[in-house]
Amino acid sequence: MKMYKEIKTIQSRLIVMMIIMVGAAIAVVMLKNFAVGLLNSPMMKEYLKNSPYKNALSLMSKLSNDFSYYTYSQWFGKNYIQLSALVAIVFSFPVFSKEREKRTVYLLIGRMNRWEIYSSKILTGYLSVISVMFAGSFGYLLTAYIMKYSLPFSMMFYWTVMATIGTLLLYQIGTYASLIFKDQIKPFLLDIAIYIGIYVSGLFKQTRFLNLFGYMGKSDVLKGAGIAIFPTVVILSMCTAIFIGEYLQFKYMDL
Repeated sequence: MKMYKEIKTIQSRLIVMMIIMVGAAIAVVMLKNFAVGLLNSPMMKEYLKNSPYKNALSLMSKLSNDFSYYTYSQWFGKNYIQLSALVAIVFSFPVFSKEREKRTVYLLIGRMNRWEIYSSKILTGYLSVISVMFAGSFGYLLTAYIMKYSLPFSMMFYWTVMATIGTLLLYQIGTYASLIFKDQIKPFLLDIAIYIGIYVSGLFKQTRFLNLFGYMGKSDVLKGAGIAIFPTVVILSMCTAIFIGEYLQFKYMDL
């Protein structure tokens, strides 16, 4: 019942994010032929022939002829991951800051204990994130099948699971930012700064182990690899640690 009330609170955001995610997935599949046509144009071939990147032509050929590679490069390794960060921000930044800013948190405390408030809010967000991520993934797969493109279900499933787990960590980080501020702008900006920091850290050899987005769109899946077990366990452990630590802070903090 408590989670139902939370779902009612965020239902507009849930619907909008579902539409954006599924719409983007459908668009990427539908634009495949258009993109391939551009890549095969004489002007583009001439440009790639003179490109400083030696593998440019072979990569463009793979993009044109291998739908699994197209799927990775244009969706699961790119747009899907970028949208996942948006999903995490949209569902996380107002979780606690909105209640504290409008002082409605005192009404909640009058009806529920702090564990009930915390668990209903966080778990509702978890369900929302999972729903949107899987909707985008299955929307892509269904559209691909309708268009008669071949995409192994296992690839789609592995990418979806890892991207969803990574997004849950981003969401959990975002809810903690929401907890420590009394207005909604600061956690929103902090989320963006943290996500940019995570992305930038993956560009350098010394900090590449922090490359969460690389885990979420792992290219090894194209070679037949499954879910990366060790990073998955680490990320889930981090989610659990933040979940517990955040609850303890919420339990004892002065609202």
